[in-house]
Amino acid sequence: MDYGEYGFDTLALGYQGSEAPSVEHSVIAAIETDDFYLGAIGLKKVLGSLTLGGYDTSRFTPPNTLNFTFADDISRDLVVGLQSVEFNDPEGAGRSLLPEGILAFIDSTIPHIWLPLDACQAFERAFGLTYDNATDLYLVNSTLHDTLKGQNASVSFILGNGIEGGETVNITLPYASFDLQVSSPIVSKPTRYFPLRRAQNDTQYTLGRTFLQESYLTVDYERSKFSVSQAAFVEDATSNLVAILSPNKTSTTTTVSKRASGRMSAGALAGTIVGVTMFCLLIIGGVSLLLWRRRRRRKSKEASVQQAHKEVENGSSSSGSVPIGELNVEFGDGKYRPPEVEGSPGSRGELAEAEGNHGGTEVEGTNAGVEMGGSGGIAEMEGKGVVQELDAVHVYELPAEDVDSRVARPESGQKRIKRVRLAGVGRKRHQQVKDEAMEKKK
Repeated sequence: MDYGEYGFDTLALGYQGSEAPSVEHSVIAAIETDDFYLGAIGLKKVLGSLTLGGYDTSRFTPPNTLNFTFADDISRDLVVGLQSVEFNDPEGAGRSLLPEGILAFIDSTIPHIWLPLDACQAFERAFGLTYDNATDLYLVNSTLHDTLKGQNASVSFILGNGIEGGETVNITLPYASFDLQVSSPIVSKPTRYFPLRRAQNDTQYTLGRTFLQESYLTVDYERSKFSVSQAAFVEDATSNLVAILSPNKTSTTTTVSKRASGRMSAGALAGTIVGVTMFCLLIIGGVSLLLWRRRRRRKSKEASVQQAHKEVENGSSSSGSVPIGELNVEFGDGKYRPPEVEGSPGSRGELAEAEGNHGGTEVEGTNAGVEMGGSGGIAEMEGKGVVQELDAVHVYELPAEDVDSRVARPESGQKRIKRVRLAGVGRKRHQQVKDEAMEKKK
């Protein structure tokens, strides 16, 4: 014997807050056992089917299908129009079991079929049922069970989008679908019963799990649509699952084609790889060429600068001129100026270009000033120490930036002479002296 721990709790169907039927302060027992049995649903040795996100086309008959739209009440959304209920006898006897059409809710949380009282009474006459007031069930004894089983009648539920007219779907239930058992605590021992219940009002009209045994229900919550089909029971059938796509998808074929197009063939993949590789090589080559040219220009510039420094140091230039700034020398006053012509006091008729010890004068001599040095040449102006071409007292060398110096190569046997062209005040003074000398000669 198993022992349990008992307590009180509230039992309810559905999810919390769904306002489903509930029983408060119910006795709950927790037990420990290795042999626990909750119950079973008879499906003629064919397993049930539950598919999330799609449906299985092998479990229903596609032509016998009807689509519906959700009802406004979300607590009773899967509502169909039950237009007719037909009793079919194998001997050909048929009758209607529903006086008028009703709206019924499909609910998998309950096992019964809830119909109006007059419809339940029509079932009583067709199947010979007796209503048990103690249990509110149609109990079936063994004698009636054998009779109904031998009779093998069926019941057809004709569904539509309204209580009359329009397209319909026929869901047929054999008697075996109504052959169920009830046990404790409703009855003391397992007893067969017919799962039909009397509804008190139209809010209780329901098609429960008895109806779903022979129907296939497909629900699309994103589109607020569902469909009901006649279930197909084929042993060892191969499943054919079909996904229910989101509203932004159009069809399963579209999804498959998108997946297929997302995969590249081997040739396309190889071509893409080659193209990307060539593109990367071109970029690398272009950058390398740019860097090489820039480096080459920099080396060429550095070589030119070095060559210029060497030419200055050697006293020559490839262009035949030497910048004045390179020849600045230090004079006694601590300033650096380019010497005009340098020499020694004892030399006559010679003009020095290099640095000397006594400063630079344009023409050096004792009494006669000459424009250029030589031996026995004609002097431009003679005198006795009175007139000189340039007076060293009044004529000064101009800064390096104002003097244009050109170096001419001397003829063979001659010394190198540096011709200096004075700019600014010095040049004017030079011309003035020449003009005065010419006037005196006249």
